[in-house]
Amino acid sequence: QFGTPVMTLCMNYILIERVGDLSVSAFSVLSYLTSFSIGIFIGISGGLQPLIGQSYGEKDEESLRWYFRAGQLLGLVSSVLTYVIFVLFAGPICSLFNPDPELVEAATLALPQFAWAFVIISQNLVISAYFYSTKRTGAAVLLALCRCFLFVIPCILLLPLVFGNGIIWYSLGISECLSLLVGVILLRWTEQYGIQFR
Repeated sequence: QFGTPVMTLCMNYILIERVGDLSVSAFSVLSYLTSFSIGIFIGISGGLQPLIGQSYGEKDEESLRWYFRAGQLLGLVSSVLTYVIFVLFAGPICSLFNPDPELVEAATLALPQFAWAFVIISQNLVISAYFYSTKRTGAAVLLALCRCFLFVIPCILLLPLVFGNGIIWYSLGISECLSLLVGVILLRWTEQYGIQFR
């Protein structure tokens, strides 16, 4: 939950510094859509936690893995569907928040570059739920720190300095990809000898 305001603060800062006020207004539209989308993915991961936790408590490895895979698939399908809807109907959706043609055009152009991050976010949230529900709190906290601070802040603030303003809208997705890499490494490392029931 804390990651969203941190990301918003960094994005607003870099957009004001390097692009201009119109881009900040466009980002405000994208922020509304981000809150809506992430709410769906949090609902999926939150719904998985008691199911995974029950399977873990019963030491039912087959059900545990099934729920995890089902969560990943559900997150993937919902996030891809959300992205496709946003891309296909970007103009009408953005105009719901502000009818100004210039703003709608800016938000419409930025949305496809920004919203692909939702696919990765959905997977990171499912992995986090899996960690928490199987008593891997350290791994879950590390993944959360990567998403909230360790990757998102440098990616948003530093990548535009190196690669130019064109990468600003992609920076959230890049940081989430780096976090997903950490999540996969933690997943394999903590299960190198199989699931450890405590």
